[in-house]
Amino acid sequence: MQGLRRTSPGRRFLWASVMLLTVGLPLPAMADSLSIKKVAEYRNANRVKKVLREECRIDTRLPEMVQDKVGKLSLFSQVSLTDDPLTAQHDFALVASIISLEAPPGAGWSTGTKFLKIKATLYRNQENVGEFVRAERTVGNNDPITNATRNTSNCRIAERLATNLSEQLAVWIKQQNIQISETTGKSLSH
Repeated sequence: MQGLRRTSPGRRFLWASVMLLTVGLPLPAMADSLSIKKVAEYRNANRVKKVLREECRIDTRLPEMVQDKVGKLSLFSQVSLTDDPLTAQHDFALVASIISLEAPPGAGWSTGTKFLKIKATLYRNQENVGEFVRAERTVGNNDPITNATRNTSNCRIAERLATNLSEQLAVWIKQQNIQISETTGKSLSH
């Protein structure tokens, strides 16, 4: 009986218990797809400086970042950007908008606080299942949140704020999966 190790009755019982528990649990499956609106519209475009809107392009970068972060969580078999996610043939849709993007006046570089606030709505079969509203701000030069220094441009900092918010949004979507499954018995992954 080479290659076989003897195990104690206690270990055999423990392994048998673990196997019974894991065999009876369904493996989480991924939802079919998530469609994300490819442009996050500015709620009050006239309140956001034209230079920030045109140069920073946070309205298109934010959905791309969210697509990347949500895709890494493997909650969905497909995560795509579309013009109108509510009419797309996907199980879930996400529509994000930029409530506020602020930076102090200055050319490419300026000191002072930068601020980004977003809102995202998650839909399942065109029914609103939750809303996410968050803001991030810097505290000026040498900011530990964004690693901003005196020579960091407003767009670069705005992009870092958007990255932080997209990570938080991806985690929120994962939490929505847990909440939906607890209240309905069905998770985002069916």
